[in-house]
Amino acid sequence: MRKTSGALTAALLFVTANLLFMSESHAQQKKYEPLIGTWNLTVLIEGVEQYSTFTFQMKKDTLKGVWDGEFGPIPMKNITFARDTLRCSLFIDTGMEFFSIRITGIVKKDKMNGSGISDLGDYYPFTATKRKPKKGLLDSVL
Repeated sequence: MRKTSGALTAALLFVTANLLFMSESHAQQKKYEPLIGTWNLTVLIEGVEQYSTFTFQMKKDTLKGVWDGEFGPIPMKNITFARDTLRCSLFIDTGMEFFSIRITGIVKKDKMNGSGISDLGDYYPFTATKRKPKKGLLDSVL
């Protein structure tokens, strides 16, 4: 058996570590793929339908989300997505009061059904439909 140089061993370890990191990163991206994108949301609040959006994207291997509704864009906190179930929290400041909402949603293809429950005890059922990605100029020409 031949001895390998220290530099070659270090290079092989570096390449192996990068490949493992890239494959883990790809697995993370794949895991969140059903959720990634913008969702048109219909929320029932005191018997009245209100419309807003959820948007999810990956940033540096971390799932990020934003709810854009009546009180402006608000980042989601504590986001998890496993077994087609979204869980997260919103912290809302209306200018007159501050409250949080725990959100749970079940994703089935391009539909999501769920609810939000505020720390004040309010219940907000919602449905959402995932927007189709917009085609770029090249997509429409080719």
